[in-house]
Amino acid sequence: MARIKRWTHGFVASIDSMIVQVENHEAQATSALRDLEQGVARSRVQLMRVERDGRSLRQALDEEREAAARWRDRARREENEARALECLRRHKRSEARVSELNHNQAEHERIEQQLKRDVQTLERRLVELRQQRNTMRTRQSRAEAFSVAQGQGDVESGEIGQIFERWETRVAESEVAAVAWSQAWIASMTSFWMRKKRRRSSSSLPH
Repeated sequence: MARIKRWTHGFVASIDSMIVQVENHEAQATSALRDLEQGVARSRVQLMRVERDGRSLRQALDEEREAAARWRDRARREENEARALECLRRHKRSEARVSELNHNQAEHERIEQQLKRDVQTLERRLVELRQQRNTMRTRQSRAEAFSVAQGQGDVESGEIGQIFERWETRVAESEVAAVAWSQAWIASMTSFWMRKKRRRSSSSLPH
């Protein structure tokens, strides 16, 4: 019995240790998911800023293109040569600015698209990890329930089982004792009545 008790206690202790380790893993996974969620949130904010900057850049490019077209048209319509030359110089500056903005807009568009893909990848990964955590929680709960059930089964087949065995033995002994006492009492009463009957028979005979 003592050996069974030691084995049972050791088994329960190993289960507790395993549960603590699993709980530590869950805590680490939850902490990592929280960090990832914060990272995804920061990435979304950064993406919104980049998209806003992209809209501003495209608007500036459109405005500079319009300005270049206006200076070109004014140079064509201008009759004064000096003013026409000034319009052409401003047209060239606008064209140079358009070229620069085109380059910047293309680079910005590349970065924006890459950031969008990164954010989408992080979001998909976050969903996958959340599902994986929920799956692991379910498996953990099932494993813990199964371990507890197995542990209780071992206890019931050990100490508690022996308690019921002793109880059943005591009841059986009491039943046997009750039957023996009943039989002895019946035999005693039968003997008593037989002796009494014989005495009556003897007293009724003529002297």
